[in-house]
Amino acid sequence: MDGAERDQAGEVSGTSGSGSPKRHEAGNSRDDEAAGPSGRGNTGGRSAGGGGGGGVEGAGEGGSADPADERVRRRREINRNSQKRIRERRNKELDELRLEAQRLSSENEALLRQVETLTLARAEVLRQVQDLTDKWQQSIAENA
Repeated sequence: MDGAERDQAGEVSGTSGSGSPKRHEAGNSRDDEAAGPSGRGNTGGRSAGGGGGGGVEGAGEGGSADPADERVRRRREINRNSQKRIRERRNKELDELRLEAQRLSSENEALLRQVETLTLARAEVLRQVQDLTDKWQQSIAENA
């Protein structure tokens, strides 16, 4: 074969007529994942070359990158930006939860102090009730 070799899958690899390496090979997982199950990617069934015909590799706007490579690059950039937003949102939520935990901890301490104060006040009231009960029973005994 002129300028091409067969890989293990039986696909032709090597160089195209323009001298640039061919990029579409069966089993290339990055291209397969980017293209999706239909093998067309996010092009909606339109030709990635943008023209009416099949297009020629390396032809087009100033020898721009392969459309499949461009789709993969855009998808990676979108994924990076998405992950960044997810991390920022998660960190914001974590900060809010930490602030709420601090607020709840302070509120809990205040409530515990209030319970302690009320417990002491209750004990004092019970002591006063007992004193008054004792005095009342004593006065009943004296008047009997």
